[in-house]
Amino acid sequence: MKSEYGKYPFIWIALATFFLTLLNSPGTVCLEERVIVGEIDKAGIERLFGAKDSPRIIIMMASWCGPCREELPTLTKLCSKYRSDGLKMVGVSFEYEHPSAIQAILDRFRVNFPVYCADAQVLRDYRISSIPMFFFIKDGQIVEKLIGRRTEEFLEGKIRELLK
Repeated sequence: MKSEYGKYPFIWIALATFFLTLLNSPGTVCLEERVIVGEIDKAGIERLFGAKDSPRIIIMMASWCGPCREELPTLTKLCSKYRSDGLKMVGVSFEYEHPSAIQAILDRFRVNFPVYCADAQVLRDYRISSIPMFFFIKDGQIVEKLIGRRTEEFLEGKIRELLK
């Protein structure tokens, strides 16, 4: 009896296994420019904050936060515009449910920067009292922390300052 997958079903099985492994692995993976949300622990967050390789913005967000969702198109645009200047942008989402809640939003807005899900311990450790919250990081140090939704012009000005 001939398989519906053709002559070489093991190739299809190997490909399916490869992609399922990518989707289930920790961290953020980009497949054809699609950002796949990953999980991050306290040590991972500390590495993000302490990295000295390039200026970065860490955005604390959640799928259930209206202002966070509204700001994603602006953040995606600014990430594209300033990536070649060395800016890194990373999202950290606090989800009460499974990461699939934020994944649907990332897909809808075609977000182009990594986004991780963190637990309530990160909220406590970094004193996240309101979202969206922006941490501007330079040389491994927090240079500014902003709370609340911001205009594109305002954020672009902050990015230019960060990149000086």
